[in-house]
Amino acid sequence: MNVAETSVPVMIYGESGTGKEMFAQAIHSASSRNGGPFIAINCGAMPGELVESELFGYEEGSFTGALRGGKIGKIEAASGGTLFLDEIESMPLKDQIKLLRVLSTGKVQKIGSTKEITVDVRLISATKIDLLKQADKGLFREDLFYRISTFIIELPPLKDRKADIVLLAEEFVKKLEKKYHLKNIEMDKTFINALCSYHWRGNVRELEHTMERAVIMLRGEHRLCRQHLSDKILDGCKKSIAEEVVENVMENDHGLLAVAERMLIERVLESVNGNVSAAAEQLGINRRTIYKKMGQKDNFRLIK
Repeated sequence: MNVAETSVPVMIYGESGTGKEMFAQAIHSASSRNGGPFIAINCGAMPGELVESELFGYEEGSFTGALRGGKIGKIEAASGGTLFLDEIESMPLKDQIKLLRVLSTGKVQKIGSTKEITVDVRLISATKIDLLKQADKGLFREDLFYRISTFIIELPPLKDRKADIVLLAEEFVKKLEKKYHLKNIEMDKTFINALCSYHWRGNVRELEHTMERAVIMLRGEHRLCRQHLSDKILDGCKKSIAEEVVENVMENDHGLLAVAERMLIERVLESVNGNVSAAAEQLGINRRTIYKKMGQKDNFRLIK
C-alpha cells in the first residue's frame, strides 16, 4: 500500500459499517509510524461542545468541570503516530478552524494555555457523506477538506468486496478464539459459501456480529458450518442465489425454464459443497430429481 509508506493525510469515504476504522488501522500498521500510537475518536459520537477539549486538551481551571491537572488532548496523544477522526463531518466549525491550524503549523494549543506544543501526527479521517456538498451549505470548511484529503480512498460496501469477506471472517475468528478461550476454529466450505452469498446490508459490523453468534453456537465443536448461521443469513443467501439465477437466465435467449432449473440446482449445490441431500432439502425436491436434472455432464463432486 503506497499511501501507507507516506505521512500524507488520508480521507476514507464509505457508508456506515464498511470497516473504515479497521482500514485506518491497517494503514497505520503498514506505515513507519506503527511503533507509535493509533488514536481514534468518533466526532459524531460526542456532544459538539466536548470535541474541542477531547482533541486539543485543556489546562487546569480553564473551564468549569475541568479536571485537576488538566488533560492531554487526542492530537497530542497521537504525536509520533496516527490520529483517526471518524465522522469528521460532525466536527463543529470552530474546531475545524483549530484543526486546520494544527495541520498547517504542526503545533497544538490547549484550552486555557498560551503555550504551543509541537506535534507530529499523521491524520486519517473518515466520512460517509460528500464533504464538498457540506461545504457548499456552510457546514464544513472547504479549505480543511483539501488539507485532509491529499489521498482519498473509497471503501465500497462489503457485498461488493467478496474477497474481503473471508479475510475479515478469519480475523474475527482469531479475536473470538481469544475472547472465548477457544482454539483451532475452522470454517466449513458451506459456511464460507453462505457468507459470500449474503448481501451484508450492515457491512463489516453485521459480519462481525454474525461471526460472534456462530462461534457461540459451536457449543464445544471446532468447525463452523451452515447450521451455525441464523435463519436471516440463510434466507438471505437463498434470495441472493435466486436473484443471481434470474439475472443470468434473462440474458439467455431460449429454453429459459430448463436453463433456470439447472442453474438453480448448480448454484445451490455449490453453496452446500456438492451435498445432494442438503441441496435437495433446500430445493424441496428429492435426490433422484437432482441427478436427473443434472444429467451425466455435471461437473460437481456430488455427495449423497
